[in-house]
Amino acid sequence: MCDDAIMMAGDDRDDGHEIHAGGFGGDGGAATGLTVTFDIVPRLSLAFHQNGVPPVGGIEIRNRGVADLEDLKVRVVADPPFLAGASVQVSRLRAGTTMAVPATGITMDAPHFRDVTEAVRGSVTCLVEDR
Repeated sequence: MCDDAIMMAGDDRDDGHEIHAGGFGGDGGAATGLTVTFDIVPRLSLAFHQNGVPPVGGIEIRNRGVADLEDLKVRVVADPPFLAGASVQVSRLRAGTTMAVPATGITMDAPHFRDVTEAVRGSVTCLVEDR
């Protein structure tokens, strides 16, 4: 492993991570049946940034519920903050459907990687929130 590598999501797999989202909605209740799947690079270094390798691949949100979900915001956050990202607005996710969300605005934070002198473990979370 490179000295300036960062481990993401705490494991060596790059086969995607599935999260069952909840805890949002105007009434404070969980959105039942919402599933988020996203692919991340398991290890990153400054070389990935210099070569334009995207840190996050596909993001899919799946509404397994019986009601449509509207006015959603999908964003990816990292801890420590080694990703700089943009949020994506989703106007409607119909019940029983899956939507691919573009991850093109999510980039690596180069200054963070320049300051890293040893391997650091980090986490990446994909959040789906109502606006």
